[in-house]
Amino acid sequence: MFNKIKACLSHPSRIGAYYKDSILKNLSVILIFSAIFMILVGVKYSNADHFNNSHSAVLAERLTLIENSNIYFDSETDKLYRAEGEKFSVVGNEYRMNFFCETETNFQSSEVVINFKEDYVDVVLYGSKIGTLKYADYDIESFSLLKIKQGDYKAELAFEELMNLALDKANTEYTFVLLGDELFNLIQNIFITIIVCVILSLFINKGINLNVRIRLCIIDCFIYMVFLIFTALFNISWLQYVGLFLACYYTCSTFRHIIKVEKRRF
Repeated sequence: MFNKIKACLSHPSRIGAYYKDSILKNLSVILIFSAIFMILVGVKYSNADHFNNSHSAVLAERLTLIENSNIYFDSETDKLYRAEGEKFSVVGNEYRMNFFCETETNFQSSEVVINFKEDYVDVVLYGSKIGTLKYADYDIESFSLLKIKQGDYKAELAFEELMNLALDKANTEYTFVLLGDELFNLIQNIFITIIVCVILSLFINKGINLNVRIRLCIIDCFIYMVFLIFTALFNISWLQYVGLFLACYYTCSTFRHIIKVEKRRF
């Protein structure tokens, strides 16, 4: 298999020689490339700090701009309290903080929603909870939103500590969300690339059986998978477009070479 991959990557005109290889066999090579790509992406995302202390500081700073609020956290009871009827949201750049209120679930929005409840705080992304923190499970200092608004340093630090804990729990789940998106995009891009190569091949050589055509086009896409791996390794997104261009070029080379071989026979 290694010799086949090497030959197909370096000499696209030789790809036609593998027309008898089954579709499943060729897809297994795509699967191997995909696994390598996902492992590299997984390592990158797992080492990334998606939510960090700077995000908590931004949230605390945003609370200094709110109207007066009587919401406060009592460390002795591990509960967040509010006066009757007090509910509000704080909306910022790509985030929303809801205090004792809910917004409509939006599965398409990339906005990070932080829902503060009496006993816990939820972090929501794409309509799904990616982190839940119960106040009682951690030692958090008392604070009030009024003191944060007034610039009380200790209150800001206590709120930031709460956010650091909640967002840290969300980091792991968010990694899985990102990996799920990457896997979906990978499958979609591979399928589109194969379809593009099949359509392109029809303009070059119409006399080939569809089953054989698909086999060869899958092999032509090996080069695309290699460049996807380069994209993950070097974090250069435009390399995937180079891979798409080369897959199309390999398709042209493969099917033009088949025409030349057929002409020699006759």
